[in-house]
Amino acid sequence: NETIVSAGADKTVLLWDALTGRRLRKWHNHRSSQQQQHHQQDDSVVNACCALSTQVAASVSDDGSARLWDRRQKACVMTLGGRRDPNDPDPNRASYPLLAVAGTTQQLFVSGIDPTITCWDLKMERKSYAMTGHADTVTCLTLHPDRTHLLSNSMDSTLKIWDIRPFVDGRGRRRQVKELVGHRHAAEKGRLQCAWSPCGTMVTGGSADQMVHVWDEFTTQELYLLP
Repeated sequence: NETIVSAGADKTVLLWDALTGRRLRKWHNHRSSQQQQHHQQDDSVVNACCALSTQVAASVSDDGSARLWDRRQKACVMTLGGRRDPNDPDPNRASYPLLAVAGTTQQLFVSGIDPTITCWDLKMERKSYAMTGHADTVTCLTLHPDRTHLLSNSMDSTLKIWDIRPFVDGRGRRRQVKELVGHRHAAEKGRLQCAWSPCGTMVTGGSADQMVHVWDEFTTQELYLLP
C-alpha cells in the first residue's frame, strides 16, 4: 500500500505516505462539511480508520457515523449513518458507537457496540445488507487480500469469516462461512485486532492472554501462538 491512515485521541484523521513517512493530509475533529462551514464542533472520538485507496480514507466514531475523506478535500466528503441519518427509515433507531471499519472504494463495512456488521454501498450512499452472528462487540474488521471475504474479531471470543462476494445471499447468517476459536477477550474489554496473511491462507487475532493466535484459514485449526 502506498498510503497509511491513522487516527488519534486528538480527534484527527491523518493520511501518510508509506514510503517516505511524510504526512499528506490532516483532517480535524471528524466534522462534516456542513459542520465545517458553520464552525460547529463534533466531540466524537475517532475509533478506527482505514485506507480505501491512495486518495480516499474512511473513519468511524462514537456518534455511530462512518465518514469518508478525500486527499484532495479539506473536509469530510461523505457521512454514513449516525444520530442524524436522514436515510434511516426508523427515526427512533439508536446509533451505537462504531469501533471497526474496512472497505473498498465501492463498499464499506462497519460494526461496533452493536455487533451487526453493516455493508454500505458508497455509490448509492445507502445500506446494502447486514451480517449477524456475533454475540458481543466487534473490535476489528479486515478484508481478505483478494477482497472476497471479511474477517471480524469480537468480544464473544470468536473470529468469523464472511463471504462478501456480490452473488451471495446477504440475509442474516448466510454470509458467515467459518468461525475460529481459541483466543479470548477479558473483563478489560480491549480493542483486540485481527489480520490476514499476505497470501490469505492464515489469519491472526489478538487475545487477552497477550498472545497473537494464528489459524489456518482453510481448516480453521489453530497453528501456533506468538508472544
